[in-house]
Amino acid sequence: MIRKFNLNRKKLIILIICLFVGLVIIAKLIKLGRDSMKPPIVFLIPENFIGPVFVVFDQDDGQDLKTDSLGVSLTVPESGLIKVKASKSDVLTRGMNYDKRNVYWITITKEGQRINMPYFGGGGHDYDKEVNWSWYIDTNNQAKQIIFDPKLYPKTNDPDSYFLTKEQAKLKTVYYWDTCRADIWKNSAELEKYMMDYQSENRETGELLNCMSFSVLYPNMESKNIDASEIYEMQSLKELEQRLISLNQLRQQHLKKYFGQNNKE
Repeated sequence: MIRKFNLNRKKLIILIICLFVGLVIIAKLIKLGRDSMKPPIVFLIPENFIGPVFVVFDQDDGQDLKTDSLGVSLTVPESGLIKVKASKSDVLTRGMNYDKRNVYWITITKEGQRINMPYFGGGGHDYDKEVNWSWYIDTNNQAKQIIFDPKLYPKTNDPDSYFLTKEQAKLKTVYYWDTCRADIWKNSAELEKYMMDYQSENRETGELLNCMSFSVLYPNMESKNIDASEIYEMQSLKELEQRLISLNQLRQQHLKKYFGQNNKE
């Protein structure tokens, strides 16, 4: 005898909600599983490089991911613009992971030696303590929370560096790996069309590129106009590349000034 199930409207709604929640959870678990299988991305940085770095994806003329002892690698060119053939979703997990590193920055010396670089970035506001904090990952891949409040945590003897040892304050450091503040357009024509029709609700947005950025700087060096976070204007990829190339002289001036000051000390 076949038993009939009588689902009233309330039970049916609950069942649909449970099924929907279950599907969402399964989708998230699948994504997390895929992310955990992705190898870490390793940025190889020339010894004499400082300044902003932008990473754009889905580029036909971009770099292929190369096998590296830590995962897969990309090389920072002199301009600081890294074009990548692969898509952003194929390369990166959702964000920086402090328990299990998924992004590394390695300096390559002229002799070919690899040096693990410290990272400074990410963070937020602690509402219980009412202080701002950020992450610092040292050269041994040890992460610590840096809180910007001298009342709670004393500064080092170096007046311009919070909570870094004298040796850490001398190390070239990576800052703020994050989504680009600037909207990068595939080509200039689409950007011009967008700007001409900016007030229209039906304007065509054109094709924006997936873009990530970070900066390579010494903790105490002047970084005006060579910090990636300062580049936030809408521009085409070609314009971005030209702008980064135009910063070469300024980057070298800042570097020369930094070493000149430190040699005197």
